[in-house]
Amino acid sequence: MGEGISLYAYLTFNGNCREAMTFYQECFGGDLFLNTVSENVPALNMPERMQNCIVQATLFSQNLLLVGTDLVPEHGLLKGNAVSLLLKCINDDTLHLIYDYLSTEAVSVRPPFSTDFDRNMAEVTDKFGVPWLLFCDTSD
Repeated sequence: MGEGISLYAYLTFNGNCREAMTFYQECFGGDLFLNTVSENVPALNMPERMQNCIVQATLFSQNLLLVGTDLVPEHGLLKGNAVSLLLKCINDDTLHLIYDYLSTEAVSVRPPFSTDFDRNMAEVTDKFGVPWLLFCDTSD
């Protein structure tokens, strides 16, 4: 049943999608594509203040795909701790580099640490409120 499907991270921001996705591009590299409200036909029905909001931002970088938007549902943007983005790093150096970058102005951090399972980990909730779990296997 799971064949033929892929899972991607879809992030909703409150007007700062362009800033956040540019930050992630600086961290992870890759190609960033931004589509604003004003570039879409339904934009005619949107208020002027929303014309530069991001309908969809897509960041492609090797095995990473992040999608984001500024379009918040009517009930508002609810941020919680039920979901984190889990990022597998190729080695400990990469884990530290990404942790250092995501930690810039971060809301909360747990610096890199070793586990009992031959794994190094780190946790960071970045300046946009997005929680990240970073890990790399040390047994490889």
